[in-house]
Amino acid sequence: MIALAVFLTEIRISGINKGIVFDDPVNSLDNDRKRQIADRLMKESLDRQVIIFTHDLVFFYHLKNSSKKHLH
Repeated sequence: MIALAVFLTEIRISGINKGIVFDDPVNSLDNDRKRQIADRLMKESLDRQVIIFTHDLVFFYHLKNSSKKHLH
Protein backbone atom coordinates (compact mmCIF):
# COMPACT_ATOMS: atom_id res chain seq x y z
CA MET A 1 0.00 0.00 0.00
CA ILE A 2 2.88 2.35 0.76
CA ALA A 3 4.49 1.63 -2.60
CA LEU A 4 1.20 2.43 -4.35
CA ALA A 5 0.85 5.70 -2.43
CA VAL A 6 4.41 6.72 -3.31
CA PHE A 7 3.88 5.83 -6.98
CA LEU A 8 0.65 7.82 -7.24
CA THR A 9 2.27 10.79 -5.50
CA GLU A 10 5.26 10.71 -7.84
CA ILE A 11 3.16 10.68 -10.99
CA ARG A 12 0.98 13.49 -9.61
CA ILE A 13 4.04 15.66 -8.83
CA SER A 14 5.75 14.88 -12.15
CA GLY A 15 2.82 16.25 -14.13
CA ILE A 16 2.92 13.31 -16.51
CA ASN A 17 -0.62 12.68 -17.66
CA LYS A 18 -0.33 9.24 -19.24
CA GLY A 19 -2.39 6.18 -18.48
CA ILE A 20 -1.38 3.72 -15.81
CA VAL A 21 -1.87 -0.04 -15.61
CA PHE A 22 -2.18 -2.08 -12.42
CA ASP A 23 -1.99 -5.86 -12.16
CA ASP A 24 -3.70 -7.04 -8.96
CA PRO A 25 -2.76 -4.02 -6.84
CA VAL A 26 -4.49 -5.40 -3.72
CA ASN A 27 -3.03 -8.86 -3.47
CA SER A 28 -3.07 -10.03 0.20
CA LEU A 29 -4.77 -6.92 1.60
CA ASP A 30 -7.76 -6.84 3.91
CA ASN A 31 -11.22 -5.72 2.80
CA ASP A 32 -10.93 -2.18 4.19
CA ARG A 33 -7.64 -1.56 2.38
CA LYS A 34 -9.13 -2.89 -0.84
CA ARG A 35 -11.97 -0.39 -0.51
CA GLN A 36 -9.54 2.47 0.15
CA ILE A 37 -7.39 1.58 -2.86
CA ALA A 38 -10.44 1.20 -5.11
CA ASP A 39 -11.59 4.65 -4.06
CA ARG A 40 -8.15 6.18 -4.66
CA LEU A 41 -7.80 4.59 -8.09
CA MET A 42 -11.25 5.82 -9.11
CA LYS A 43 -10.23 9.35 -8.10
CA GLU A 44 -7.08 8.94 -10.19
CA SER A 45 -9.18 7.85 -13.17
CA LEU A 46 -10.78 11.30 -13.28
CA ASP A 47 -7.42 12.71 -14.50
CA ARG A 48 -5.94 9.85 -16.54
CA GLN A 49 -6.78 6.47 -17.97
CA VAL A 50 -6.45 3.73 -15.34
CA ILE A 51 -6.50 0.07 -16.35
CA ILE A 52 -6.79 -2.52 -13.59
CA PHE A 53 -6.39 -6.27 -14.00
CA THR A 54 -7.72 -8.30 -11.09
CA HIS A 55 -9.25 -11.64 -10.22
CA ASP A 56 -10.31 -10.42 -6.76
CA LEU A 57 -14.11 -10.18 -6.80
CA VAL A 58 -14.26 -8.19 -3.56
CA PHE A 59 -11.90 -5.59 -5.03
CA PHE A 60 -13.93 -5.54 -8.24
CA TYR A 61 -17.07 -4.89 -6.17
CA HIS A 62 -15.32 -1.97 -4.43
CA LEU A 63 -14.18 -0.56 -7.79
CA LYS A 64 -17.73 -0.80 -9.12
CA ASN A 65 -19.21 0.99 -6.10
CA SER A 66 -16.50 3.64 -6.08
CA SER A 67 -16.98 4.33 -9.78
CA LYS A 68 -20.67 4.99 -9.18
CA LYS A 69 -19.77 7.46 -6.45
CA HIS A 70 -17.05 9.34 -8.37
CA LEU A 71 -18.23 9.18 -11.97
CA HIS A 72 -21.86 10.22 -11.56
